[in-house]
Amino acid sequence: MDFTKTISFSLLFLSLLTPTTITASCTNAVCRHGDPIIRFPFRLKPHQLKSCGYDKGFDLACGSNGVNRTTITLPFSGDFTVEMIDYAAQEIWINDPHNCLPKRILTLNLSATPFAGVYARRFTFFNCLTSEYLRFRPLNPITCLSDKTTRCLRLLRLEW
Repeated sequence: MDFTKTISFSLLFLSLLTPTTITASCTNAVCRHGDPIIRFPFRLKPHQLKSCGYDKGFDLACGSNGVNRTTITLPFSGDFTVEMIDYAAQEIWINDPHNCLPKRILTLNLSATPFAGVYARRFTFFNCLTSEYLRFRPLNPITCLSDKTTRCLRLLRLEW
């Protein structure tokens, strides 16, 4: 099974932000069938009023940058597709719109967002020549980080 298609990344949204008044005109929204329902504290730009969500970091969009999905833009990290929002657990599950989440996680910066990573696991990434990869055959390469001459492998890092 391809690692890039099975990994998902979850962010915990923090509820310690300035409260916002929800008006009666704030109805649920959705970008397309199968996408998550958007409601407070998120808002779907430009379909919902600014007062329907928190001021910073909770704006979602439909199809930004050629992606026909619900997306969120994280400062310093770019656009991600929104796979699921669990309002009770206060989690938003995101993915890379180009199906290479491991590459995006290598440079993920949440410092300018109201989010914190959860379900963190430590991985070690290895680049090796394709010919050397045959010695590690049981390991699946991360295809989106590999090319014709090298294979990128990942190992779960165990703490001793």
